Amino acid sequence: MMEPQSFVEFSTKISTAVFQRFAAIRLGRMKKGLNPDKSLAGDPEYLAHYTTSQGLQGIVQHGNLWASAPYYLNDTSEIDYGCQLFTSLLTKLLTNERLDPVPRTIFEMAKKSFEPGGFMDSVIARTYVACFCEDENLLSQWRTYGQSGGYSISFSRKTLCELRVDKELYIVMLQRVIYDKKLQSELLELVLSDILSIMLEPDVKDIYKTADLQGKQLFIVSFNSFLQTMVSTEIVRFKHPAFAEEKEWRLIVRPLSTNLSTNEMALLRFRPSRGMLVPYLELRPAEGTLLPVSWVRYGPTLEKKRVVQPRTDPWL
Repeated sequence: MMEPQSFVEFSTKISTAVFQRFAAIRLGRMKKGLNPDKSLAGDPEYLAHYTTSQGLQGIVQHGNLWASAPYYLNDTSEIDYGCQLFTSLLTKLLTNERLDPVPRTIFEMAKKSFEPGGFMDSVIARTYVACFCEDENLLSQWRTYGQSGGYSISFSRKTLCELRVDKELYIVMLQRVIYDKKLQSELLELVLSDILSIMLEPDVKDIYKTADLQGKQLFIVSFNSFLQTMVSTEIVRFKHPAFAEEKEWRLIVRPLSTNLSTNEMALLRFRPSRGMLVPYLELRPAEGTLLPVSWVRYGPTLEKKRVVQPRTDPWL
């Protein structure tokens, strides 16, 4: 059996090999402008967060935004939609008889994880999102948030990228939501091809070949966990094409570790919604700075005079 120190060293060796190479592939693609999710129209300067009057009050009083678990969003079928898309791609990939045995094992494990009731449920449960729209005055959003007096809070897109939870535990990314099914498939296929190309690199294959039985198992588990994490990061920004008018963006908060820790639990908060307790994390600006609110718009209302009056408050 592998000694604890050797276990940690071997695990770190695998993680470093995977993460650094994966990041290098992705960065190289972005520098060349070859990332398929790049918008030809460019990125918006401002993004709006729609909320209720109670939500606005909380954001202003506490100076933070809440990133909620995606399974508790208004449309809970979003995650199932992305998981089904990914498992269908894996089913097709696994029909390739020339696929190397080690990647095959990893992809088979991933397929089981993303199927209903699989391990992926627990991985996505540790991912959190805060939602924004390119349009600060969108009728469909007012229908959702404006029934009892709604607001859209506009932020500079660049300043949103600076919000954090805990840099030792989580990574925060601002991502455009993808509605086109062909593009969704392409993004997932790129994750698979990038992971596969790393596994087939000679020095990475040597790590597996020279390892003992326990090391080989750790190799497979580590690659599988990384694959699941990268895929879940894509899935939480997929929506059905019917919602394309929203032009949504999401701040995605993803854990850096593969296992839930007590430090993560200490940061977790809960709020009541629709008879449930919704888990969320607090997104905050850098210490000593304020939440970067650019302006606030109120939605359709019969109480215009009373809604407008609070604009003289010092936080605006």
